Amino acid sequence: MIRSAEKPAAKSFPFLLAAKSNSITQNILVAGGTGRTGRIIVRKLLPQGVICAIGSRTPVGLNCPRRVDYESVANLVDAAQAAGVARFILISSIAVTQPEHPLNRFGKVLHWKREGERHLEASNLAFTILRPGGLTDTRGNTRQLTFDRGDRLSGTISRADLAEACLQALARPASARMTFDLVESQAKGPPDWESLFASLI
Repeated sequence: MIRSAEKPAAKSFPFLLAAKSNSITQNILVAGGTGRTGRIIVRKLLPQGVICAIGSRTPVGLNCPRRVDYESVANLVDAAQAAGVARFILISSIAVTQPEHPLNRFGKVLHWKREGERHLEASNLAFTILRPGGLTDTRGNTRQLTFDRGDRLSGTISRADLAEACLQALARPASARMTFDLVESQAKGPPDWESLFASLI
């Protein structure tokens, strides 16, 4: 499914955890790794070494935004702290600070994503929160990206570019304790990751 240009990533649910080390060659857990973005992350990680990818298939009635975007995130954060995880990458969504956004009419999707963010922010983990625009299934590495902070962006981003952004953040200790928004721009060409992350500092 290709999301429209103004819809945030309401159902993006992978979390990327690297245990014990900032190096992406160390133990890595991808929670949500069976989802559409999660599978791309797993494929990108396979050449790096051993990983664990998990997914969930809960009954529809239990798969509500509060459970998925808040309670599940909080449980993962608490478990990560107890396990001594070194880095925690969370995929959230643009517009989570906008309570009047239309998506909040459907189970308060963005509200619960923001609550999940808050739980992570209150932890002692070295986290990075990515807030992508609407997710598309277009080919990645073909358009430049825009990074920003403050929940001011709108637009879309390919799942492939989002997956790569997660790995780029994981490999950069300077992105710890940072939250940023990302969408694709109209300019053609591969993303300049060094410049994009430098723009956030």
